[in-house]
Amino acid sequence: MKIQSTVLSEEPIIKDGKVTLPIVKVGTSAFDESGKKYKFTKESLEQYASTWEGGEITVNHMVPEKGKISEAWFEGEYAYATFDGMSQELIDAVNSAAYRGVSQECADVETDDDNNITKFSGTGCTFVMYPFRPACSKKEGCGVPVVASAYQEFDDGEKYNFDVARVNNAGNTVKIARISVFLFDDEAGDPEKLKEGISREVGFIGKGVFKIFDTEEDEFELGDEIPAEMEPEHTVTMTVSNFPLYTPKENAHSCKESPGGETLSEDNIDELKSTIDAKDQEIASLQSTIDDLKEKVESTDEKVQAAVNAALKSHDAELQKKAERDAAIEDLKSCMGEDALTEFIESEPSVAVIKSTTKALKSSMENGVGANNGSMVSSGEPADIYDTCRCTSIDIEED
Repeated sequence: MKIQSTVLSEEPIIKDGKVTLPIVKVGTSAFDESGKKYKFTKESLEQYASTWEGGEITVNHMVPEKGKISEAWFEGEYAYATFDGMSQELIDAVNSAAYRGVSQECADVETDDDNNITKFSGTGCTFVMYPFRPACSKKEGCGVPVVASAYQEFDDGEKYNFDVARVNNAGNTVKIARISVFLFDDEAGDPEKLKEGISREVGFIGKGVFKIFDTEEDEFELGDEIPAEMEPEHTVTMTVSNFPLYTPKENAHSCKESPGGETLSEDNIDELKSTIDAKDQEIASLQSTIDDLKEKVESTDEKVQAAVNAALKSHDAELQKKAERDAAIEDLKSCMGEDALTEFIESEPSVAVIKSTTKALKSSMENGVGANNGSMVSSGEPADIYDTCRCTSIDIEED
């Protein structure tokens, strides 16, 4: 099980690339990956605080930083750590208003029935920067910049708290943040210096028009609508944002989840170019194959269509031929007996023969040829039919 927690960083010491500050306080809440809450006990911190020595340094639990935790110990109510070998960029960020606190990281956690941590192994610590927030709230002492906590030691310093609001799409003024401005020595009470401090803090939120209200800390929650009758103490228009302050350029090559991506070596670039060229060739080959297949499909479609048209044409011709034969036989029935007709059709005469036979029979009927007491000859051999018509089968076919 791995957990992480946050505590206000008090009285940091920045010197020669080192930062020493408390990272965990007795009673600090910690959370595992599922969000379950635990608390550090004095006994566990006394016994295991030193396990943070050699731990990794990160920013916002994502960006690996240079350096290590060189020392870790427990004293009073806090577990302290010295961060050694840090980049100047990170040190500057820790001393700026973008800094929100620290968050410890540990593993192999054991707890009692009340979810109090009894044993752990420290793995590292992360510096929390804007826009991210520490795990615990400001009421628990988390999220105040290092410079602010250091300045609070001076008796002549003054702290000013404000609610920051913006107008939403519905036209309502809504609280979006709570800021603190610290003024010291001769600057305390100076309205112009206060405005500069407000602009500097608001600049970390972003660009736009912001309304600043001098309200009590618990008067409004984030997202609450500020009543229209309340007049803002100040209105700040930001055209340039102070964020991002921290940009891990020199460490980007080792960042697994760096917001800025990765910096590639020349070898990696050449390898990627080679891979891209190979993929381009593969794509070209596949496109050529697709074009060939399209041509084959089109050719096949043409052949299939021609075959279908030929079949339809042949079928239509057969239907027409059959219809013509059926009509000729039907006409022959009018002048030939059933038995003679059956025998005649079994000889499979052509349509021309059927038509000629019909024509000859009808002609004989008109001339009285073959009459027998006024009746048509309706039986006998096919040759008899031709004799009756006074012609041969050849004569009929040629007629």
